Amino acid sequence: MEEMSVKFPDCEDIISSSWKESSRAIELSDVQKKINTCAVNLSKWSRHKFGDLCLPSGDWNYALVHNSFLPDDAALILNLPRLSPNRDDTLCWHFDRKGFYSVRSGYKVAIGLKERAGSASPQLSSWWRFLWKCNVPNKCKIFFWKAFHGWLPTFATLARRRVDVLDHCLFCGAANESITHVLWSCQLAVDVWRMLLGEESNRNCVVHGAVGWNAADLVAWVDNFASDFRVANEPNHKEIFSHQPTWKPPKLGEFKINCDTSFRLRSGTAGVGVIIRNYKGTTIAAKSSPVLGCNSIEMLEAHACLVGLQLAIDVGISGVVLESDAEGVVRLLSNHIVPRTEIGAIIRRSLDLGASVHLLSVDAVRRGANSVAHNLAQLAHSLDGPMVWLDSLPPDIARLVSLDSSAFACSV
Repeated sequence: MEEMSVKFPDCEDIISSSWKESSRAIELSDVQKKINTCAVNLSKWSRHKFGDLCLPSGDWNYALVHNSFLPDDAALILNLPRLSPNRDDTLCWHFDRKGFYSVRSGYKVAIGLKERAGSASPQLSSWWRFLWKCNVPNKCKIFFWKAFHGWLPTFATLARRRVDVLDHCLFCGAANESITHVLWSCQLAVDVWRMLLGEESNRNCVVHGAVGWNAADLVAWVDNFASDFRVANEPNHKEIFSHQPTWKPPKLGEFKINCDTSFRLRSGTAGVGVIIRNYKGTTIAAKSSPVLGCNSIEMLEAHACLVGLQLAIDVGISGVVLESDAEGVVRLLSNHIVPRTEIGAIIRRSLDLGASVHLLSVDAVRRGANSVAHNLAQLAHSLDGPMVWLDSLPPDIARLVSLDSSAFACSV
């Protein structure tokens, strides 16, 4: 309701007064009361509710949307898929990708608020970013982080936490075994640092009259040290398959829906492409549709799956397999997870349509096995509106379909 009225300046006072802070700590019940108060006050002023934006069929009320929102916002709203009717509202946790609250997400929010309050200087934050990006083992980074914050369990640290231990160093006998002592002051630590830095074998030799390294020895030592470092940091490469993934037809009596998206950053345009084929690789239907607005790539990918399922209903088929290269969306659909985020309504609607067409499975594939749908999505950039092909396909798309069929025939 707040976003429905942002283009009217009078609403600023209504929203501000509804969310006026109280002197005591705000609890979850207080937040719910403020939401209800704001909605009631805005409803009295505008005489409309959010439900009025939708018709009984689930379609948008185009006239009311255009009258209630700025043009750019109206275009984004009208581009959203049809809403499922008779669905209750749910509370969403804005700081989680799926909209669900967890202790972990709450902790991250609390830490973020603490940092924004000025607990960390910009210089220190820059230093921590540098540390986490360093190409060293993670255990080294975490060890340094713990040492900086005083979290290493030295005897002095444990004694300060009232643990019954002796606080002297077990190696040198010095009192107060602090973190600084363990890492730098202890004689054992000093000897280790000297060995690592090569002081014992070079500088001390020269100081005490012995023969030190010459230039060639020093270069060789540095080269060996660098080589050891590179070997230690080489990733474990997984086996790389030389063959490209290809499209595979569904089983006898089934149909396969491939869907993909295309987004061009410079022009800000987006499109979705869908193709449905049978077990012989014959095209049943294909669709290319431009998208007016794109809130996120994930939302666009979910919208493409919804378009594919709707096309299956339009052509009257049943027993379908859905394929997409968007693993996140595939995971949500295959596990029947409806997130409390902006794509939640799309996922819910897709699951409803999937039940209507007897959706057998939702699978993630590589781009190479989804090339026809990808090219249909790119074709959408040149269209003024949705285009559906039932008989003949555009020449470039028909050629790709033929290549898919040939590749499968060769692999049999």
